[in-house]
Amino acid sequence: VGELVVASAIIDTLAGLEPLVAPQIAARRLTYTYDACGPDIVAAADGDKVRQVVVNLLSNAVKYTPVGGTVRLACDGDGPTVRVHVTDTGPGIDQEQLPVIFEPFVQGHRALNRPNEGVGLGLAISRDLARGMAGDVTVTTELGVGSTFTLVLPRAALSGHPAASDVRSGTRAGDQGRVGGRDSVGFAPQVV
Repeated sequence: VGELVVASAIIDTLAGLEPLVAPQIAARRLTYTYDACGPDIVAAADGDKVRQVVVNLLSNAVKYTPVGGTVRLACDGDGPTVRVHVTDTGPGIDQEQLPVIFEPFVQGHRALNRPNEGVGLGLAISRDLARGMAGDVTVTTELGVGSTFTLVLPRAALSGHPAASDVRSGTRAGDQGRVGGRDSVGFAPQVV
């Protein structure tokens, strides 16, 4: 039995995430922008898992961005890849910390006066979820400027275009013989 391949339009998957972080954004007086991608950006990925990863990245961005800063959610795609970017104007991450930030129980800029802000599992879980969908989470950062965390996923093919490959199982994202029902967020598990 092969793995289930679900195609999720990223614009639909990301819609509605702002209310989940809106209280924290308001409390810190941050500017939030969402640059929606086109409906043709479709990932071969589980919509619930994508949302879980992006909400974690947004929560981290809000947590580490100083009062009055900016958090931006955007997405794009090219060829076989879909990317969801979460950018902040936080302090950035020291280059020495980069090799370990995706390890469990590691947090950057952990302060003793903020003991209730997590235990450092979010990025590890997010990366594991992404890799379970044949993707990854990457980061670019500059001290004093901010960071961009990017969820990278395989792109599903649109009707009439060559199918994207599912690198985990060697099947095509639009292989209807392996897809049944609907995913848990109501997206038809087919390439639209």
